[in-house]
Amino acid sequence: MSSNKYLGIENSSTANLAYVVQYSKNTTDNLQWKLNTANNATVLVNRNSNKVIDIANSDQSSGVNPIQYMENDNVNQQWGLVSVGGNAYLIQSNLSNHYVLDDPDSSTAEGARMIIYAANGSTGSANQQWVLEPVSGGSPGARLATAKGTEGFRLSPNPASETLQVTGINNQHGAALLIIRDATGRAIRKIRTGNASITISLKGLQKGTYSIEQNGVAKQFVKL
Repeated sequence: MSSNKYLGIENSSTANLAYVVQYSKNTTDNLQWKLNTANNATVLVNRNSNKVIDIANSDQSSGVNPIQYMENDNVNQQWGLVSVGGNAYLIQSNLSNHYVLDDPDSSTAEGARMIIYAANGSTGSANQQWVLEPVSGGSPGARLATAKGTEGFRLSPNPASETLQVTGINNQHGAALLIIRDATGRAIRKIRTGNASITISLKGLQKGTYSIEQNGVAKQFVKL
């Protein structure tokens, strides 16, 4: 069972080597992350410290605690967001073991330190799955929350660069209305469709985090 808490830095530290932990949702920059890219991978930059999630000394042993460190774009700071469906992702290290960020023992404790661990199967377990929640203000960013139950339509691939496939659209009451919103919540595109699945062009969208909403259910996606 997931903790429904959010990734942050221990005690909102701005120092190198501070641990990556989980906290209950709040509006501080410590729980907000910018999604940068390096060598076709994702670099997770904390908005409070402007430092990135790092595996110290590239030690990819099972159970190692990730830290934050100044950005250098080395492989121990590179991560892949692996979609596992329902708007959830594994945050997978680009180091050779490809371990993922893990909430150890599915802890619900405030301030629990995260670890890296082998993914539990192709989709990971709930304590290894994370949801992107867009936030407003500044450059595009997101909160990273442990996965919760999701419903409704599905998005793939996610992250996406050119097109986004939307499946499982509920159009039982006529043409469905899909609303694309930017990180501030502003509606930037409205699409009506009578089909259960459509392909949406992402041409013209800046890199960042967006959401698609139908009937009050919103799913986030990342434009690369």
